[in-house]
Amino acid sequence: MTDDPFQCPCVLCHDYGDRDEADRMDLTVIEHVRQHGWHVANRGGRIRLYRMV
Repeated sequence: MTDDPFQCPCVLCHDYGDRDEADRMDLTVIEHVRQHGWHVANRGGRIRLYRMV
């Protein structure tokens, strides 16, 4: 095992240079996934689960 912290490459956790275009909801999802490892959102009547893999 290594002592390196986990580096998630997903579009939620990694800033690909467009983070300044994120709205408040996007930033909330990103914060919850980083902090808790998951987030559930209701967007347009659809339930979506975001989680670290």
